[in-house]
Amino acid sequence: MSLPTSGISTRLSTALADRYRIERELGQGGMATVYLAYDLKHDRRVAIKVLKPELAAVLGADRFVVEIRTTAALQHPHILPLFDSGTVDGFLYYVMPFIDGETLRSKLDRETQLGIGEAVRIATDVADALDYAHRHGVIHRDIKPENILLHDGRPTVADFGIALAVSAAAGGRMTETGLSLGTPHYMSPEQATAEKEITARSDIYSLGAVLYEMLAGSPPHTGASAQQIIMKIVTEEAQPVTRGRKSVPPNVAAAVSKALEKLPADRFESAHAFGAALNDPGFTTARAASAVHGSSGPSRRAFAALGAVALVATALAVWGWMRPSALQDRRDTIRRQLTFNGIAGLPAISPDGRFVAYVETRCQHGQFGECRESLHLQELGGTQSTTLIPSALGLGPPRWTHDGESIVIGARLDAERLGIFEVSRLSGTARLLSPVGQYDTHPSADSIVVVNARPGGKAVARIIAIASGAGTDSIVLSGLEHGALRDVNWSPDGRHFAMLQANRVSVADRTGRTTGELTGSYRFSVRWVPGGGAVLVFRVGSVREDELVRVEVGDDGQLADVGEVILSRVPTLYEGAFDVARTTGRMVLGTGDAIADIWSFDLGARPIAGRRLTRGTTWYGEPALSNDGQSAYYLRGDALGDNLYRYDMGTNAEEALTAQSLPGGSTVRLAPDGRRLAYVHSTDSVPQVTVIEFPSRRVSGFPARVLGTWLEPLAGGRGLLGYLAGSGALAVLDSGSSEWRDIVPVDSIDAGSAAGSPDGARVAFVGTLGAGTGSLPGGATATAGTRVAGIVDLTSRGIHLLSTFPPGEPLPGISWGNADAIYLARWRSEDPMPSLWRLSEETGALQHLGDLPAPCNPVSVTVGAGGRGAVCMVEDMRGDVWVYDVAGLRR
Repeated sequence: MSLPTSGISTRLSTALADRYRIERELGQGGMATVYLAYDLKHDRRVAIKVLKPELAAVLGADRFVVEIRTTAALQHPHILPLFDSGTVDGFLYYVMPFIDGETLRSKLDRETQLGIGEAVRIATDVADALDYAHRHGVIHRDIKPENILLHDGRPTVADFGIALAVSAAAGGRMTETGLSLGTPHYMSPEQATAEKEITARSDIYSLGAVLYEMLAGSPPHTGASAQQIIMKIVTEEAQPVTRGRKSVPPNVAAAVSKALEKLPADRFESAHAFGAALNDPGFTTARAASAVHGSSGPSRRAFAALGAVALVATALAVWGWMRPSALQDRRDTIRRQLTFNGIAGLPAISPDGRFVAYVETRCQHGQFGECRESLHLQELGGTQSTTLIPSALGLGPPRWTHDGESIVIGARLDAERLGIFEVSRLSGTARLLSPVGQYDTHPSADSIVVVNARPGGKAVARIIAIASGAGTDSIVLSGLEHGALRDVNWSPDGRHFAMLQANRVSVADRTGRTTGELTGSYRFSVRWVPGGGAVLVFRVGSVREDELVRVEVGDDGQLADVGEVILSRVPTLYEGAFDVARTTGRMVLGTGDAIADIWSFDLGARPIAGRRLTRGTTWYGEPALSNDGQSAYYLRGDALGDNLYRYDMGTNAEEALTAQSLPGGSTVRLAPDGRRLAYVHSTDSVPQVTVIEFPSRRVSGFPARVLGTWLEPLAGGRGLLGYLAGSGALAVLDSGSSEWRDIVPVDSIDAGSAAGSPDGARVAFVGTLGAGTGSLPGGATATAGTRVAGIVDLTSRGIHLLSTFPPGEPLPGISWGNADAIYLARWRSEDPMPSLWRLSEETGALQHLGDLPAPCNPVSVTVGAGGRGAVCMVEDMRGDVWVYDVAGLRR
């Protein structure tokens, strides 16, 4: 008979009092109870697993301790180590590190399905851990989501060898415990039939079942009882994972199918081979191909009935963007992951290709709160990093000096120190070199170039000696727009500069003369290949799938008219941050998953109730809510690119309103009267305005000035309210003449969010106060640089400030519900989630209405005109650093 839990913990606490202080129970499983404890000797928190008394009663304690010690020698970054084990007062226990995270089971219970890239990454890391253990003669025997711990997105496998230790210690008496080894959903067929010999291929089956659930939302076999599940495992083939999720890439579906084969001999020969297949877009199996193409009559007819062409197109589009294997189209490419925490980016590789510097970003509230950044250094082939800058307000991309001894980086180290610094690779000491600008290091000399483009004037490149900080040269560059320069890279021979703007790549010589130029749409990094002769840049592709392009450069600096695609379908997280080692051609790249969801909220419920409308397997823009609260409108990525969709809350159905690629779009806005919807997108890099009228759905569009991310129709046909990118001004567009008039110029307010009143006569806004001061209700004064909320009258253009916000708070989002209701979505530093507030137009007072049960971007929160509902966008961009050897970079 089992003791009550409280009795166990009291006895255990007493028995282990000289070594561990038991704090609380963390959870229970089939074989053990887990406690959080404090290791008195080593001053650390640990997790102690105590076997169930009924199990311990039939195990030989000495044999159990001997067997479990055979697993303690496993040392791998994805294996949870074993600290201690033993027997005390009749308890069999073992001690592990306490991981402050969650299990994969908890994540699946919360999210049901994971992004394809994230699921494959987790499975690949677990496969790497399994391969290591198998080569050391240890089989896990109980791979399941409960035994995969997640910390900062990085998986760690727990209980390695514990099942083997229990089995060996129990001998033939396992049935006496009434417990079984392995969890039914993830058991291999040979485990389910109690085969005497269990090989490493059993773990491969279990991992295949776990990956199947991460992708499809449920294990490959389910049933009302353990017996039913086991019967299906032994007798039934698993449905192809693509039946439940069409967007799973063919190679991933094929790898899952092979891992779930009934016969061990038909599975992968090793866990390493399984992981490699998951990341090889060319991998396939005959069975998987048959499943995808529907070789049997009924399944083929069903597939055709669903519309094969559309489904395949959608699957390929989502596959190319989300899958990590999309990074590897070429057979001459070798890649491997360097970081695993999901917060790393802006990588730079040393000239000899041995070390990688990168930036980690930690934000208090995901992407929308106050963030701190740190600079790290890691040797290729190693697992430990060195921190050079532990905490900064902001960091730019690192650049290595020619000797590999220092890193040059733009940084705001604190409120007082801003500029370009030299950081020693060994000591981490930071020394100021120059004020800010775009920068690069000389490929063979002790100097840097710093480029600044001035308004109304030429760009100037200054050459600065690193040792002394003295300027040695000043070069006037032509063809650069103020604020548009994204990157500069010194050619290997020191004769040219490659420069990158959003819409062109250009090359200039040391006199400042532009020698070559190529237009297009590009990301944020440009690099010369080793030896010169070509530059590399990421060109923006469809559905956020970018391509790395090699553009030949002649000796005279002329650029070729077209570029050769080196890597295609790369998810660059909208940055395209990469670097190339100057002597070896090895490349490092920041890449990962961009996941977004749309949420809706019932503002009448207390607390506010939330519902996730979408599950993130593609990109979504900021949504708008219809006046009746029954429809959400948003842009999202699909097989054609980006298109406009309507989500019906009553039927949970999604309807496409456009059928064309709309690159550059982000936000849709609905007029307060609900009669028109507007959004901004780009056509051939030219900003476009599109307006849809309801209920006729008549579409009109016209070119416009350079726009920000949103455009809102004003009620009563009073034009379109917009934010002008580059100027920060709020303006109104006359739909007939296509002429803009500023209503809040940037020298008054740098607006970030705005909404028109129901009568179209006023605009509520949130932004930063420009030059001068402003008066607030009650007599207070707001000074320049203060974040404010206010109202502007469209007739008089008078500005009436209402409230201010702390500088560390993310910019609030603003909505105008009805005639007298202005709503603000805020995410204060002390709050775990964003909150909704009502702003009084008369007094400026803020009334807290409740917290939103989702980590929304505050600016994306839109309250419907009736004030009964709201919608928002939630996004997570998890990036890591990968290392590439690509033949096309070296020639």
